[in-house]
Amino acid sequence: MQQAALSSHIDPGLESIRHRRSYGSLGGDVDSSDRFKSPAFMRSMREWFAVGFLWSVVSPLLGYIGAGLKLRWVLYAIWLFLMYYRRPQAFAKTIVELRRRSIECFMPLVWWYVILLSILFSRGLTGGSQLVYCTTWLMVLFMEVSLAAQYDGSSRRIATKAITVIAAECLWSLPHMLAMPTLARMSTADPSNYAAEASLADIGDYGYYVALAMSVPVLLGLVVSVRSRLSRLLYLVLVVGVAVTVSLATFMGAVLLMAGGGALLAALSWARSKTRKHSWGLIVLIGIAVLIWQIGLSHTAQGSFVANKVVSEIKNIRIGGLQSETTGRVQLNMLSIASFERSPLIGVGPYTTVRQNSGLYVFVGGHSSWLDQLAEYGLLGFLPVVAFLLLHAIRALRSVTSKSTTNEAVAHLVTAVVYIGGGIFNPVLFVPSIMVVVFMLAPGVVPMNREHRGAVTNSTVVAKGRG
Repeated sequence: MQQAALSSHIDPGLESIRHRRSYGSLGGDVDSSDRFKSPAFMRSMREWFAVGFLWSVVSPLLGYIGAGLKLRWVLYAIWLFLMYYRRPQAFAKTIVELRRRSIECFMPLVWWYVILLSILFSRGLTGGSQLVYCTTWLMVLFMEVSLAAQYDGSSRRIATKAITVIAAECLWSLPHMLAMPTLARMSTADPSNYAAEASLADIGDYGYYVALAMSVPVLLGLVVSVRSRLSRLLYLVLVVGVAVTVSLATFMGAVLLMAGGGALLAALSWARSKTRKHSWGLIVLIGIAVLIWQIGLSHTAQGSFVANKVVSEIKNIRIGGLQSETTGRVQLNMLSIASFERSPLIGVGPYTTVRQNSGLYVFVGGHSSWLDQLAEYGLLGFLPVVAFLLLHAIRALRSVTSKSTTNEAVAHLVTAVVYIGGGIFNPVLFVPSIMVVVFMLAPGVVPMNREHRGAVTNSTVVAKGRG
């Protein structure tokens, strides 16, 4: 009786509010401002701006809009604002992750400082572009650390979306490349002509296709890991499309890196599998992709050009050794070694910044990132890079040897190995598009294992207790 009496004296205004709330929850009108301020909407905005930044770094199409660089910085600034504005807990988690990876994160800062000192102390502004590339590397690394520290799945969602968009974009260039056989560089003696045609067609340059080649192991890891058949088919189509696109660009180094990465992923996945069931599926999928790739390229001038070039190089090396290879890499690498011997501590200065640099192919060979780094910046610039890559590779190896290892973790390790191995014979260091694939997309698609999640959670609790 008392409850009935109390209910009869309820304010009609409160009752109307209750009716409006229940009506809204059933699908009625909802205030748009509340929708835009919801955590789900803000999370989606942060993720898509992160995807936009990664895409703008890799994409040759966006690279020619606003000089590319300005667009990257704007997107990154917006992502930073959305990531940390009124989110102190997210910032605290990032600090904990930075402390956990303190040495690995500190090495690129040392490298950046060495490049800056080289510019300031009588080396001129020729190293300015390398300083910009190193800054982009720091931006990518900070994004990867920030997202990994949240352990909420955002890193994987951003990485899968970004690699899907990047791989899908390369399919757009296929008609242009098939219609422009001069892009095969068969009749193009001057590389600048290729660069001009590539920029007009918005199909990218060497760095773009090497980045696509290094994304193949990541895509293959997703092919055998996703449970949805539709998603698996989508990633398989993207793998075939990327393989065909890289082959049509006729950069032999990119093709070899792609083939080596795919083969290494298949071998490691098969070796670590106990039942071999999923690994045999991976081998079958790779076989199908290779078959489609071979059939699609067998009747193109670009495909024949790449095949003949690879066969010719192997034949020359077998007959006369490395000195007989036709690309001239051995002689160019000797230039870098000689420059390092003249100035082993600080190097001879940056000469791989622009093609018109007078010291390129004179003091620095420009075809081996690690030897070129030794020649340009000496041990002061080389050792921080080596330390970072070593720590990065060890972290990728630990994710593979953990109890909850995944195919994506194997793909991360393969990408790191291919990057380090490819840098011996090709320039991969000062290429932002390659940085995105190796240091953000490859580790980003790896689901956080239980050991890492527990360690991060405990560190966060300790940090809160200290605060």
